[in-house]
Amino acid sequence: MKLSSEMDLCRNEFGYHPVNTYLNITCALCYVYTFHSTDSTNYPLTYHPDGYLTNYDALPDGNKTLRQLYLPLASDRNAPVYSVGFPSWEVDRDAEVWKQCCQAAADCCSQQQRAGNDSDCPPTWDGWQCWRGAKAGEILQGHCPRHIQPFARSTCTGVAEKVCTQNGTWYAKHAGPEDPSFSKEWTNYTECLNLSPLESRFQVQMVTYCISIAFLVPALLIFWRCQHLQVQRNLIHVNFFVSLLLYAITLTVFHGLVTQQLLSDPDLLLLEHHDVWQCRVVYGLTKYFRLCNYCWMLCEGLFLLRHLKHVFMREQRFYVYILYGWGLPFLPVSIYAGVRWSENGCWIEPVEVLEWLFKGPALLSLSLNFLFLWYIICLLVKKLQTRYVSEIGKVRKSFRAILVLMPLFGLHFVITAYRPADSCHTQWYFYLNNALDGLQGFFVSVTFCYCNGEVIAVFKRSLRLWRLRRGNMPRSDSAAIRSLSTVTRISPLNSVRHSSTKSTKSPHARVCRYDSLMGTRQSSVEKKELLRKSNSSPLSIETGM
Repeated sequence: MKLSSEMDLCRNEFGYHPVNTYLNITCALCYVYTFHSTDSTNYPLTYHPDGYLTNYDALPDGNKTLRQLYLPLASDRNAPVYSVGFPSWEVDRDAEVWKQCCQAAADCCSQQQRAGNDSDCPPTWDGWQCWRGAKAGEILQGHCPRHIQPFARSTCTGVAEKVCTQNGTWYAKHAGPEDPSFSKEWTNYTECLNLSPLESRFQVQMVTYCISIAFLVPALLIFWRCQHLQVQRNLIHVNFFVSLLLYAITLTVFHGLVTQQLLSDPDLLLLEHHDVWQCRVVYGLTKYFRLCNYCWMLCEGLFLLRHLKHVFMREQRFYVYILYGWGLPFLPVSIYAGVRWSENGCWIEPVEVLEWLFKGPALLSLSLNFLFLWYIICLLVKKLQTRYVSEIGKVRKSFRAILVLMPLFGLHFVITAYRPADSCHTQWYFYLNNALDGLQGFFVSVTFCYCNGEVIAVFKRSLRLWRLRRGNMPRSDSAAIRSLSTVTRISPLNSVRHSSTKSTKSPHARVCRYDSLMGTRQSSVEKKELLRKSNSSPLSIETGM
């Protein structure tokens, strides 16, 4: 931006300066206020009164000696200041933030020259943003700038305030001589650093994940305890549930150990501290289990697609699903850890390029599952057309299938696929996104366990046998249990099949064993046939269609 001439003056918190000096001073202070004040370890340069950035060497007597001066050339990425004053893994993001602040200071200089000075408190640049002139006793308010402290900045901010006192000067706070980077004139940015919206988001996320944990644990116990339910379809569910449970637990631990500390003290973001390895391990586990979630979502989609398209297809060996669901995520996590191993502190601050190690597989999984869901719905509608089902019935069944399969395939993220600009008016989006993400375990456990017809049949059978052992069951119900045990299976097209066998098994047998569930000890041929039918209809019972 072209400014008038070198003899024109522009004002910042230290007073009036020639334009070139003003640009150097304000750009240097942008670095100090935005980066050095929040993390002096990774951003070591400090402000020099002549408008430079500098670093010092510590002497044995406790004093400091000047090492070198650096021009604050924010627009030149090849300038030495970038190689010395910024961590290499965040230089791209930091350069944009720094340039925004320096450009805002230059724009403020132009505004001052156009506006003139006919007010009590003159127009000024306070280190972060520009303020117009004000009358004595006037309180100005302004929006919080986007470049203000990127590590601690709240996403839903209030306003900044600057006070013109009754004597016609900007309100000032005086700092000691040992802190040259602290401005005399003071602007109230307290509301800009308000982190309460972030805290509310984390609270919503933690509550929803705790709900999922509370529902996933009993569901896993049910599938583990009842041998009749241990078919390949349900084993895939179990592994998916386990990945959701472990991710919820590790994320809860991570928020408890790290996130709460960062909300109370944002300076810990990149600093090296005594819990750095603990933080790295927990953070790495959250990345691993999150990727396992997406891998098992894809396993669910592949299994359902194969068995709907080819009902009598031979089952794929289960170790293939295990290798994909639990083994594949090790590769991107290992690469991520290896690349960032030499960094200081924890790996909380994301590196955009490396984040694609996780975003890529996640997007691939969701995209394939979306295609699978589309194909399944088309197949369902096609088969419904061969039956005497009304159009409203077809739509209802298709919509029901979509609702059931969306959380299983991870497609609930489609609801929040478009992310609006982060502001006070879009907080509903982040609450909704966190709630849907945290409640995925709740939805899948309710749909595919607690509302599963097989599970319900097992519990009914268990309740009847328990009442029979206590001797308080009506005689008719007791005779019915001994005479016939019926398992009802609902197919994807809502057809009902019954598998009935004579029951002579003692009521004192374990109910969740396969033999006791079916009443008699079937022959091996009958057992194989039953298991084949159980696996041949992956949508049966679970979808309720």
